[in-house]
Amino acid sequence: MVSPKTKAALILGLVFVLGIGTGGASAFAIVQRRHAAMLRDDVGVGGGAGPAMLNRRMRVLTRKLDLDSVQEEKINAIFQRDAEESFRLGETMFENCGEPLRTHRKKTDDEVRAVLRPDQVSRYEDLAKRGRFPGPPPFPGRHEHGPGGEHFPPPPPPPP
Repeated sequence: MVSPKTKAALILGLVFVLGIGTGGASAFAIVQRRHAAMLRDDVGVGGGAGPAMLNRRMRVLTRKLDLDSVQEEKINAIFQRDAEESFRLGETMFENCGEPLRTHRKKTDDEVRAVLRPDQVSRYEDLAKRGRFPGPPPFPGRHEHGPGGEHFPPPPPPPP
């Protein structure tokens, strides 16, 4: 026979375990739903960057580079053209090992640099070293190897 104290402790433990399981399952469901929505919003026509990705990119650059409204408008127009051209070039990427896309991206970056003030160019260069879009790569290993297979160290962590 189980004493009342033991029975109470077992019931309390069971409630605690059920609470952990329910909380974990709820958190998992919420995260999955958010990730699915993010991916759905980030994919444009033909699998290219969607409006959500371009908006996030502009917000990051505006904040990190202190862009004024004229610069923001010009750079956003550049990125819109870039998205269309990148999709077209992406289709031929496998045939030519990505060279046309790299050339196009360099041209796009040069256009962005032409809009920036000199103090903003160096910060843009620092952001560009971390990848095409400032922030962590969207999947592990994306920036570990260059076009010739040379090894690049991972990008430094963002400042606190």
